[in-house]
Amino acid sequence: MSSRCEKIPGTEKLVESKFRLTPQRKSVLLVLYGSKEEEHLTAEEIYRIAKNNCPQLGLATVYRTLELFSRLSIVQSLVLEDGRIRYELKRDGRHNHLICLSCGKILESDSRNVTPPSHGKTNFLVVSSSTRFFGYCEQCRDNK
Repeated sequence: MSSRCEKIPGTEKLVESKFRLTPQRKSVLLVLYGSKEEEHLTAEEIYRIAKNNCPQLGLATVYRTLELFSRLSIVQSLVLEDGRIRYELKRDGRHNHLICLSCGKILESDSRNVTPPSHGKTNFLVVSSSTRFFGYCEQCRDNK
């Protein structure tokens, strides 16, 4: 494994779970790791970018890889109102998604002000959460 790949969140979890770090999986991880925090990429966008580093990569492989990464809690998916699923590397803790209703931009904010439900009554232990807020970004507000 290259030193660049060892620093990618999720690589250790993949290997610990007895899954190989194939060139295809590595390429998908590198795309997610290299994306900006405000970017939440679709499988198709990940495929287009990852194919540059891994020409043998197929779209079906990207979907299978994202499903595996989701099961292993390496990535988190975000389903938007348009039904498209977007992906990001899973982070510890909670964070909010601020979604612009005009341009579709997704911003992130930490969730210190949003408290998840207690697991006392439901016996449900929350280990991570993501909340979506809909509104208008600064640029769209200024353009109106």
